[in-house]
Amino acid sequence: MAMTNGKNAPIEPSLALARSMLERWAVVDARTAAGRALTEASAWGDARAVLTARILAARAALLTSVVAPAELKLEGDAFGEDAELAAAKRRYLVEAAIAKGEPTDGAAQLSAQSLFDDAAAVVLAEAHRLSQPGASARRILRAGAVGSGWGPWEQLALSIEAEANGRSGIETVERVIEERAASGQLAPL
Repeated sequence: MAMTNGKNAPIEPSLALARSMLERWAVVDARTAAGRALTEASAWGDARAVLTARILAARAALLTSVVAPAELKLEGDAFGEDAELAAAKRRYLVEAAIAKGEPTDGAAQLSAQSLFDDAAAVVLAEAHRLSQPGASARRILRAGAVGSGWGPWEQLALSIEAEANGRSGIETVERVIEERAASGQLAPL
């Protein structure tokens, strides 16, 4: 059996479906797709895809419970060697902290090279921090840079950046909420 040793080519459709269902907060479908991806990744011997599928399954579990799956291990060289996997880990850790009502480290900044999951993690962490009494917005975009492929997280990052610079970002937030609700992409809400 061949190992993909890369971008999970045969497994990617299942991983993409799990990601899509998570963005829609479709718990059952997200769990099913993540389970399918985990099975496929295991069958192909693709360790990277196994870790990705486990993180996606853990994120799906957070939609209904604050208890992280006991088998999820987030240590290892793979997280340091693979930017996408490391970003997925950071997003999961932020989402888990928020689900548990724990503080998040909202000090990270995004660059134009930041990945989708990094943008989500930083925006979520800063929004969570801002929910605390007396908190004020901090800049989250390094040199005002915005990356491509951040989806709704781009606009939410820009709204936080506007607030940090003394301007209102509420119109942007309201627009994102309206657009995302209409499209069924609920994660940024």
